[in-house]
Formats: sequence, C-alpha cells, structure tokens
Amino acid sequence: MLDDTLYPIEPVLDEANAAFSTAMSNFGYVDIQPSDIVEAGKEIRSQLSSDDTSSDNTDPLKPSTVNHKEIRLAAIRKEMESFILKTKLRQTAEDWATEIDSLTAPVRKSAEK
Repeated sequence: MLDDTLYPIEPVLDEANAAFSTAMSNFGYVDIQPSDIVEAGKEIRSQLSSDDTSSDNTDPLKPSTVNHKEIRLAAIRKEMESFILKTKLRQTAEDWATEIDSLTAPVRKSAEK
C-alpha cells in the first residue's frame, strides 16, 4: 500500500521521479522536472475524482479503480506529450519566423496531431 503505513513512500516516489527526469533528459526531454510529474498526477487524480461524481458509472470500459502506477504513467505521458507539443510549436514558429503566440489555431491544431 502507498499510504505510509509500512514505510514512508514519498522519498521513494521522489527518487523515482528524479531518476526518470534525469534519464529522459538524456533523450532530449530536458524540461520535464520531477515536480511536473507530481502536479500532472494530481491533476489526473482530480479529474478522475470529478468524473466519478459526475457520471453514472455505467461505462463497462471504464475501470472502477485506478492505481498509483497507472496515474503516474499517465502523468509521465502527459508531460512528455506536452514537451513534444511545445517543441513542435517552437520549431514551427522558427520556420515561419514568428512568435509562438502568433501561430494560428489551424497551425496549432496540426502540431497537436
């Protein structure tokens, strides 16, 4: 269980996120910080909680529970996708000799794909 009853889990998770961040920086994902993963996980957990209260829970394809590992993997994926999108937008803006904020909605949508 990840509830600190047997041993403190936060140091383990902090080390895992730091190791992931360091390893991914070797592959060019230099802006992903351990705190980004934690915050993304909190957002995902919050969204799942709000979805549970707003839906009728009759979707057979929706899992009834989500564990910490699944949330952490979703948070890592979210941060990696965000990094890739930022990189694509920056590259597109450079190619067009403009600022990122000046890119039109269709161009942004294309980068999101």
